[in-house]
Amino acid sequence: MVASAAVIRPWVLVAGGLVALYLLGPLLQAVFMRIVVVSVCILLLAAVLNPTDLSFAHWATTQVNQGRVVPSSWFKAIVESVLPGPDEAAWRWTRYNLVFLSLVHVAAIERDAIGVFGLWFWADSNYFLASLCRTYRPWAAALTNGGQASGAQAHSSAAVAPASEHACRALAVEKRKSGQYAQAYEKYMEAADLSINPLDQALYRLEAARCLAKTLNLAKSKAIAGSCIKIERLYRESCNELVGHGEFHVAGVALIELAALLTEWTVPLSASSGTETTETLEHISKAYLEAVLVLEAADTVVDRRLAFQSGLAAGSLFADAAMSNDAARDMWLAAAEAQFRSVGLAHVDINVSWAKDAFACAVFTLLGRADVPGAQAAYTAFDELCMAHLTPVDHLLLSVFAAYDKWQVDMLHAGVAMYATSADRLLGWQERALSQVTTLLSAPTTDLR
Repeated sequence: MVASAAVIRPWVLVAGGLVALYLLGPLLQAVFMRIVVVSVCILLLAAVLNPTDLSFAHWATTQVNQGRVVPSSWFKAIVESVLPGPDEAAWRWTRYNLVFLSLVHVAAIERDAIGVFGLWFWADSNYFLASLCRTYRPWAAALTNGGQASGAQAHSSAAVAPASEHACRALAVEKRKSGQYAQAYEKYMEAADLSINPLDQALYRLEAARCLAKTLNLAKSKAIAGSCIKIERLYRESCNELVGHGEFHVAGVALIELAALLTEWTVPLSASSGTETTETLEHISKAYLEAVLVLEAADTVVDRRLAFQSGLAAGSLFADAAMSNDAARDMWLAAAEAQFRSVGLAHVDINVSWAKDAFACAVFTLLGRADVPGAQAAYTAFDELCMAHLTPVDHLLLSVFAAYDKWQVDMLHAGVAMYATSADRLLGWQERALSQVTTLLSAPTTDLR
């Protein structure tokens, strides 16, 4: 029985192995194939990103007299600290191109560097790597037929030396300070192209857009439209990148700058056409409202205040244009009123003072249409929403309503004079809106109420 068991046991093992191979064979084959595919992809990527001799020359210029990491004697350390090291500009080296990586030996300092995946590092930063380089450097030399002799002098010409991001930034700042905004724009864009940090690229392009905006000139109206499109594209690309990195404050302020810039340069160009001006105002208003959303995401006291002001600016944009255009006045003031109402309602439960300011602007849009009864009804409704202490604007509006009820323009003048003694000031379009009521009450006609 013992002998037969000993004879059967190998067959059992063989059978078990065959069964295991049958069951696990496809899985092992799939795993093996995936390992092979991943390895081939890594090797191909390493071959494509194998750094060049020129890249080592640029990298070596940044390695200014770095000391060795390997242990050395105290006497050798003293000597190296007293005697000047070899000049990097006179370095000569031998590069061994091993397809998937590069090995460089710098004879002047007896150091080896390894380049892989586009990066360079000194081999003596790790004892194991330093030992491998010393052991297999002869093998690498034999495989590459002695390697490629080169040196820093071979790459020192200005034609191949790449521009520095920091140098371009410094030159851009210098050009901007001296008022050479076109050249500053070019250097900021060059710095953005050289930077590898997306956030830095966005900031460079934002500064480039600001410099380009300084070059606008109304005398060259034909070129302004194209320049504004380019400036807006730079602003929006930068803001999108900044928002993606959580820089909500910078992005929001930039959007407000963009809206103000477009207001200054594009609205006058479209003034000849009412339809075109309406589209322009709507486009700029959207920029202000985008700034509101971005700044509210920052969720700080300063940013919430900026968001509120941006919302008011979106409404004031229509109101200011309306008071200068009789044909589209009612339409644009209605758009401004809707925006002011929206801002006020959004802040009723957050900040009553801000809500009152927004509602007061909505009332002024009705005064701009000489609709004093409508303005009085709106004021009463808004006052019920946010009951608070009376402000100088409240006293001014109440004097307007009282003057209209009694049809006495002198009461309106008295209210305006009283408001002038306060620290608050009306916007330009609000003053023109009051002038509509003044004209109404001063008309040499009978009371038409």
